[in-house]
Parts: sequence; structure tokens; C-alpha cells
Amino acid sequence: MEIDENGVLRLKGRIKAAKDVSFTLNRPAVLSGDSSIAKLIMKHYHERFNHGNHNTVMNEIRQKYYITSLRSKLRKIAHECQWCRINRSLPKMPSAEGDLPPERLRHHQPPFTCTGVDYFGPMSVTIGRRHEKRYGALFTCLTTCAVHIELAESLSSDSMILALRRFIARRGTPRVMYSDNGTNFVGANKELMNIQETVDGGGRRTCRGREPTPNHFLIGRSCGAAAAGHFDDNVLLGPANWRTCQRLADHFWQRWLREYLPTLVPAGARRPYMPRAGRGRHRADRRLIITSILVASRQN
Repeated sequence: MEIDENGVLRLKGRIKAAKDVSFTLNRPAVLSGDSSIAKLIMKHYHERFNHGNHNTVMNEIRQKYYITSLRSKLRKIAHECQWCRINRSLPKMPSAEGDLPPERLRHHQPPFTCTGVDYFGPMSVTIGRRHEKRYGALFTCLTTCAVHIELAESLSSDSMILALRRFIARRGTPRVMYSDNGTNFVGANKELMNIQETVDGGGRRTCRGREPTPNHFLIGRSCGAAAAGHFDDNVLLGPANWRTCQRLADHFWQRWLREYLPTLVPAGARRPYMPRAGRGRHRADRRLIITSILVASRQN
């Protein structure tokens, strides 16, 4: 540092050899960040450059002045600026949001009618004395958000098809499936499409009549067919039967339409918090929800 002929303390830098550079840039005046003159200078530059970001204001100030602790002092100036405080407090306009796909909104359908699939892992498993990698195949119902997990041996298409067959044996055949463009999903899709073309070319066999099949006892339906009928609350009286299960499933979907579907309108909406004092009065509702979820997986 040095003091010039006017008694101003200036910073003696290492850019003296630079050409076409102003004297204030080569020898900026040194000011303490706590001084009043430094605060007025920072406030002037902050307003001059339309309350811009800190880096822009700092670059302009450094062309004439060297202020100690410039960044922290400038942040304090911006924090105390009334215009900046009002601008930060204004609510931000939400961005335009696209409509949800129809698979997210298919009510009165069996769980996993519309399913998304993805892998997670790897996980290390021990087989004898060796360690191998295994992956989890995560199947998610796009409507009810129910999940089903299968274990995949590898990232091959064959392993994906085997996991899908185990999923279908337990949950039924989905009508729509979503996945990313992973090689295992793309390869499995091509192989299944080829098999489908072969089956369609040879003629598809259909089962006539309404005789019960093993799937009726395992998943409550033979395939992805719609419900067998619509019933009123009178079927809830008396002994439980399949009509009772169907009506309880209808109650579940009615509550899904009233309570869950409105939360999908705004992005990131959360369920309202229930006070602890009022939780005891809703035990019957919770039992109905749990019962409906269990019954929904067995509806016709």
C-alpha cells in the first residue's frame, strides 16, 4: 500500500505493466468495510445496477475501490435494502403444469391395472462361499401408489421377464406398464411383442363360461376384467360375501375420489395434518380405509 499526494491510501498491486488501464483500477483506494463512506459507496452501486447480484456489484466497485470484507458487507447492504426485501417477499407465480396422465386417474379399477416398473440396487447376497449381485424390481400402481417388489437375478431381459411373470402370478396382468429406456426393459418389451405376435398369428384360445379359476381365489379375479356388478349398501348387512367385498371396494374408490384426487391438483400438495386430540374419533374411518385397501386387491 501507498499514500498518494492527496493523502489517499491506495493499494499497490502487480498490474502496473498493464496498458490502457485507468489509474483507479491500477491503484484503487483502500477503504474499511465498516466506514460510513464505504457503506454509502456500496449502497450507491447496489441501487445503480438495479439491485443486481453481488458479483456484478463487486466487479464494478473493485474498478475504483478496494473495500475490506466487500462480499459480506454487500450482503448486509442487500439484506437491509427495502426494495430487495419487498421483492423477496412477493409470492412467486407457479409454473405451468401439465395434466396428469389418465393412468394416474383410473378409479374403480383393480390395483396394478396401470403399473410403473424400475430397478434399484445392486444388493450383495451370499450363495455358499461366493458373493453375487441381485437387483430389486419395484412395481408401483400408478393409481393407488401400492408397491410390489420382486428380486431380479441380473440386468438382462430374461431376468426382467421372469420378475414380471412372478408379479403377474401374484397381482394379475396389468393393462398399461411404464418404464424407462433401460436395456433390460427395452429388450423384454421386444421379446414380449414378438411372443404376442406369434400367439395372435396362431389363434388365441378363449375360456368360455364363468367357472371359477385359481386366480379367483388368489387375486380375486381371473384377469384384468372390470367389476362383476354395482351394488348398494344393503349388501353390507348380513353375512359377508363377494358382493360385500365389491361394495367395500366401491367405498374405497369413492373416498379416493373425494379425498386423494383433490391433492393431485396442486404440485407437491400434502395431506392435511390431523391434531392428536382428534385422532381417537376417527378409528372407524381408519379401519374402513385399511379394510378397503385389502379388499380392493381382491375385487372382481
